[in-house]
Amino acid sequence: MSWNPQQPNSPGQWPPPGAPPSYPPPMGYPPPPGPAGPGGPGYGQTSGMATASFVFGIIAITLILDLFLIPAILAIVFGVIARGQIRESGGALEGAKKAKTGITLGIIAIAIAVVAIVILIVVAATNQNSTALGLLR
Repeated sequence: MSWNPQQPNSPGQWPPPGAPPSYPPPMGYPPPPGPAGPGGPGYGQTSGMATASFVFGIIAITLILDLFLIPAILAIVFGVIARGQIRESGGALEGAKKAKTGITLGIIAIAIAVVAIVILIVVAATNQNSTALGLLR
């Protein structure tokens, strides 16, 4: 049986020119990377300031009664700076949630420390036989 271009394909014959191949294409290399931009290389990096704010916020909460409150203040400052940088980057920087969490933890740590200091002052003022902090006798 020979192939006749005038007759439709029958089993065992070659497909006509232009027909899709009946086997998958060979495996090749992946396509080259696209230009930098949304989804491209170097896009979507997390802001270092946001990470610093988050870390200092966690430190501030764990060291809640540190009288200097330096970690809490750093968490708030780095968080505010990070949010500004993320907003201005046009999507090139990520980490807005980390920055917001760092700011929130810093504020909570400061609020708890202020409440604790007020309680200590009230206890010291009401207890005449106590030391300045009202805890030691």
